[in-house]
Amino acid sequence: MKTSAVIAQNNLLRQQLDKVNRRYYENLLIYFRCQTLFRAEPQGEGLLLEILQDIIEAQKHGQSASEYFGRQPKAMVDALIDEIPLQRKSIWQFCGLVLGIYSLISLSVQLLTTAHFLDFGFLFIETGLVLGLCLLIFKSIAAATYYYQHRILKILLSYGVIGLCFAAFVGFTSLKTYLHWQTVLSWHW
Repeated sequence: MKTSAVIAQNNLLRQQLDKVNRRYYENLLIYFRCQTLFRAEPQGEGLLLEILQDIIEAQKHGQSASEYFGRQPKAMVDALIDEIPLQRKSIWQFCGLVLGIYSLISLSVQLLTTAHFLDFGFLFIETGLVLGLCLLIFKSIAAATYYYQHRILKILLSYGVIGLCFAAFVGFTSLKTYLHWQTVLSWHW
């Protein structure tokens, strides 16, 4: 079965969960997906579907997800994640996606300003920073999922990390390098 079909089936089955089990599973889902960013997606989604089916089966027998899997699902999920192989292809796809989007935005801004030069050293440093910040955001969301019990604290931590990342990004915008290329494009608005 294709990964997209497994995800669609997961979304349909999730509607069968009661409120408590849905919250338990959705926390597990967020943590799992943030931690398996560079792992084999078909195997990961298959495991999530199996876990969901087990929770639904336990729910039918009057057992909650926390009674079935335990009150600390993080340890169980970490053990399952360790069984999923890392995929270099996923790492390169993520890096390429971030690099492509950020380069397109950054180059467009640099060409449309009055500076008339492209600073490739700055682009390289900023892209590395943005890549690191993206990974930090995913790791922070995963950590907040089971560390904080209150939803408000989870949201505040996530937005706090994003705000710090944005502040670091703005701080690096004043950095200039010697790897720049003078453009001959000259226009006035």
